[in-house]
Amino acid sequence: MIRRWLLDPVNRLLLLTGVTVLLALSFISAVAIFSSGQTLLPLLAQKADAETRVVKDKLERALSLGIPLQHLVGIDELYQQLAASDSDLDFLVVSTPATGTDPAGQVLYKTGSGANSATDVLAAPLSHPHLHLDLPAYQQVRQAVLVTSQPLLLGEQQVATLYLGHPQRALLRPLLDNLQDIGIVLLVALLLSFELMLLVLTLNLSLPTRTAIRVLGDVAEQRFTLLYGYLNRDALGRLMQNVNGIIRRGAKAVTPQLTRENHLVGVRLLTFLFVFAEELARPIMPSYFADLAATVPGLDVNVGAGIIMALHMMIAAVVLPVGSLIYDRIGRLRLYMIGAILATLGLLGTGLANSYWDLVFWRALSAIGYGTTFVACQGFVLESTTRQNRARGTAMMLSGLMLADICGPAIGGILVSHIGAATTFQIGACASLLAALAVTRLMSGVADHREAPPKLTFAAFGDTFRNRHFLALLFLSAIPAKLFLSGFLYYLVPLTLISSGISVADVGRILMLYGLVALLAGPALASITDRLERPIYAVIVGSALTAAGMLSLTLHPSVLTTIASVVCLGVGQALSIPAQISSAITLSASAIEKHGQGPVIGSLRLVERLGGGTGPIVAGALAAHLDAQGAVAIFTAIAWSCCLLSLLMALPGRRETSPC
Repeated sequence: MIRRWLLDPVNRLLLLTGVTVLLALSFISAVAIFSSGQTLLPLLAQKADAETRVVKDKLERALSLGIPLQHLVGIDELYQQLAASDSDLDFLVVSTPATGTDPAGQVLYKTGSGANSATDVLAAPLSHPHLHLDLPAYQQVRQAVLVTSQPLLLGEQQVATLYLGHPQRALLRPLLDNLQDIGIVLLVALLLSFELMLLVLTLNLSLPTRTAIRVLGDVAEQRFTLLYGYLNRDALGRLMQNVNGIIRRGAKAVTPQLTRENHLVGVRLLTFLFVFAEELARPIMPSYFADLAATVPGLDVNVGAGIIMALHMMIAAVVLPVGSLIYDRIGRLRLYMIGAILATLGLLGTGLANSYWDLVFWRALSAIGYGTTFVACQGFVLESTTRQNRARGTAMMLSGLMLADICGPAIGGILVSHIGAATTFQIGACASLLAALAVTRLMSGVADHREAPPKLTFAAFGDTFRNRHFLALLFLSAIPAKLFLSGFLYYLVPLTLISSGISVADVGRILMLYGLVALLAGPALASITDRLERPIYAVIVGSALTAAGMLSLTLHPSVLTTIASVVCLGVGQALSIPAQISSAITLSASAIEKHGQGPVIGSLRLVERLGGGTGPIVAGALAAHLDAQGAVAIFTAIAWSCCLLSLLMALPGRRETSPC
């Protein structure tokens, strides 16, 4: 299989490009890591200098009150206070002034985790002289320890010397943080490089080649009905322009038409851009919205933040069927451009909002834009595919969405920690504006299949929802899945992590795991689901994985169990969501025969999105009354209840009422 993949020249070019980008970014990352050590040492020295002066002032004040140097008390407590705020502090030493006969002085007090080796460090020669070029004279590096000294004065006379030691290994902590950020940027850069290379190769090589083959095949059969429709001026373009001249001269009974291959790779990038714009600020949304909710008297901040997040999801859900109704009148290009512009304005306003009600307006506007662009992308897929390749076209669009779920929170967490939440929203607006500018190029082409997004008529809606098995699937599987995604992952996980002191960048990395796991595990799990005769069991297993992850977080709250719960959610939904679609189609055979698959799938998507919209409200209300951990426990109970009820209905003895 790998050999067959490598035989494709496009795949070989993609592999070569990926390896080249990886090597270049790895070299840049290594240079950044090694150079940051030189940059961080002066910063560590500034911190050590400030702490030493604080201790010096306190000790000199004690001496000025007449307390003898040999009877000072509280040195250990003073060290503990410093160590509580600076875990990098190694030792604190007070010694008599150095003399000709005693260059190190006599140690009077020493405390700290490195107190036993402090005397040896102070007596050691300077290490790495090049490190001292940017350090003041009273700071030296000895035995890989940065030693900061200050004289203790009584009046004008020096009576002792104060030393604080900070090991150079303290530089590893910020280096590791930088390394994590570099790793995230490296991963995102590789993914985006692949996307751009795929786009360039498809638009400039694959599609023109396929069109040329199609036109030449038409000429070989002496039909002369097709003309090569690309205007590129490369060798293939010049050749096919000559072929076009031959076709025009040979066509007698018919008028040849320009033809171009429809492409779906553009919709993948367009989906990525508008979802990425929204996902950038995902790690900080609950706390950012809560800060503005605090300006409303009598409104609990958790409930207020949940309302804002739910409002966005519910409006986007309502826009989907409405957008499908106006799709034919406006067209996909203008519909996407309008949506992208609205999303741009909404994200800009969100970052600049000064009050809660401003935030409500701008998030509603952003939701309208989000839903509109989604309808445009979905409609383009339907127009450009047939029933035979529609699943592949949908997968192309969903892959862009999952890629945004990976890249958005990860990069957004880094941005928020460095430039703040408001600016991150504005960067998201720039991404949305870029989508509006790129749509004419990426969504161009003549559609072969004039099929608009499915319309939810009242008749189709009623026939679908009269099926109690379909309703059981909705209320026990589809709605809870979106409830846990929006309420647990998007609301409770960031809220819990940030309240426990986790940085926003780390929150983004943890949220990224959901999309990464779903992207990696999705194809394999989907193939397993296709082989199952009763996909309801895949839905049940996926629900059980989700419930098990939340249960581990409920029983033992920690960063590791939070990561485990996010991973379980990603695997569980990658397994259950495709199975939900298969189950819905199986259950609604009579409705599909009468109205087609569109209304059934559209009804499923509409209701589950409305269910997802309630997630942040439920999570916010529970967090307001029980705290975040109590809310997680309630969500766990809901997950296990839905899982057990689905299992009971799917048992062989209950086949007549089984949801699948």
